[in-house]
Amino acid sequence: MPLPSCARKKCFVQANAYASAKNTRFSCARAGGNVIGSRGSVIPVFLEQRRRGKITITDPRMTRFWLTLEQGVKFVVRSLQMHGVEIFVPKIPGMRLVDLAERIAPRCEVEYIRIRPEEKLHEVLLSEDESRQTVPD
Repeated sequence: MPLPSCARKKCFVQANAYASAKNTRFSCARAGGNVIGSRGSVIPVFLEQRRRGKITITDPRMTRFWLTLEQGVKFVVRSLQMHGVEIFVPKIPGMRLVDLAERIAPRCEVEYIRIRPEEKLHEVLLSEDESRQTVPD
């Protein structure tokens, strides 16, 4: 069974313990949110549903973090300039999917469908353990 994403990142950063005699340093950059308009983004789905006049949302309480492609690129470039051995996570805004749907399709009917087993109501950028070791940039 594959390791969860957070465990893979910790293992990668831990590689620094084995590279101590070298000039190599390992860090991770984790965007953590949804890139607006990217493949897998809900925005193209909402745009298509808008044409039919009905938007489907799994749960009215659901939230997601969002960043533009430009913000994602700037974050990765900034992370490359760091000299640490950390996991870099950007501060990005969150939004309720209901609010997003209202902006994209203000006059459309909204149908609430149930949440899928693999979905979460709210994304988490940092685990509780990670948040104790986080400093603002």
